[in-house]
Amino acid sequence: MTGKLSAAALAVLVAFGCSDPPTTSTSLNEATPAVETNAGAVKTVPYKGHGHWWSVVDALGCEGDPGNLFSLGAGEINVTHLGRSDYSFQNCWEFDPHAPIGITFVSQAGSVTGAHGDQLFWYGSAAMGSGVTFDLANLTYEMGPFWFTGGTGRFDGATGSFMATGSLAPDFATGTENWHGMVSSVGSIK
Repeated sequence: MTGKLSAAALAVLVAFGCSDPPTTSTSLNEATPAVETNAGAVKTVPYKGHGHWWSVVDALGCEGDPGNLFSLGAGEINVTHLGRSDYSFQNCWEFDPHAPIGITFVSQAGSVTGAHGDQLFWYGSAAMGSGVTFDLANLTYEMGPFWFTGGTGRFDGATGSFMATGSLAPDFATGTENWHGMVSSVGSIK
């Protein structure tokens, strides 16, 4: 798909990152939070975080469409059950001349790595009900939901979901972000 990219859309693309889905499964059945078992092996717990990110537009082509825009990002976040963590994300955007800023959300894949090396993986797409709402007048946004698709260590087999809300710097290249949701895992979450 081709189209004219507005200045606001370009700023958003610089600020946000597009990816093909992660190699772990992203079926909606697996994305449903698990229920705590009688033995307590699976726990559902709140998942919250606050941090900051930075991003750059990397290339054209993602989600099977060479005209989609692909961007990468990274950040640092203090998140429940992982502590101070690093995260990375990849966003996919589609040109849309009917959208207020000239682009629409296609997908996001990402991972967060905690201080002890445990990781959580997530994915969300417009086809799965994920989306993004920008308030460019106030430089804020809301994205998601994103579904956990597994992890490592305590988060092996993790499920659940989260939303991300945040603010953009005036240059649109950095921002702050808050995460809120639930995570379920067969690991030893306390």
